[in-house]
Amino acid sequence: MAGRKRAEPLVLRANAGERMPDRLLALTAAQRAELKQARRRYRRRLAQADDAAAREAAKTTHAQDRAAVLDAAHDQVIADYQASAAATSVTVVEAVRTGGVHGVVVVVNPAIEREVTRHVGDVARIVVNAKPDAEMIESIQLGLADVASACDPQAGDGCLVTPVDKPEIGTGSVRRCVEAFRTAPDRIVVAARGGRRGHPIIFPWPLAAFVQALFSFFFFAVRNS
Repeated sequence: MAGRKRAEPLVLRANAGERMPDRLLALTAAQRAELKQARRRYRRRLAQADDAAAREAAKTTHAQDRAAVLDAAHDQVIADYQASAAATSVTVVEAVRTGGVHGVVVVVNPAIEREVTRHVGDVARIVVNAKPDAEMIESIQLGLADVASACDPQAGDGCLVTPVDKPEIGTGSVRRCVEAFRTAPDRIVVAARGGRRGHPIIFPWPLAAFVQALFSFFFFAVRNS
């Protein structure tokens, strides 16, 4: 609708000990009511305050009341994020395993490590990217390093890459990509739908060294441009 302000997307890429901006918190009706009550109490205390110390005490109490509500909302967002990540990791890992891939590595950020490990740690290797704001290529590089050390890939092997937060990627998509790669193991296979490329992607293992060097080269080129 013209003139209507667009809702800001909720993007959570935080460490477990990091707070989200309060403006991104989706408060429940009860939490909004609590904040309104806290404001009313604050106004009453200010109206009754007869000196600077009382006014300062009213401000401190209001800040504490508000923080308690926002902290609870933040904790709920983190919990929902962890549960969602765990659920989608189960779906994607199962699709990859049943689609014909041997050896699964899941790269996660610290905020979801425990939940994802609890759900898929028995069928996949878990690698932690300690930088939650890192680019996707850095997580891919961490995964490739783990594959190289744990799976002993050979020249005719390939590496499938797909986001773990895309539950719509099913076994059928994975299997078709795997079959296409097996018929031409020297080619890169990219899934596409409606003419648009996406995931999964499978590339020949000999290209892993190039992918590992990609980010370092890009950083060097940008830094010296």
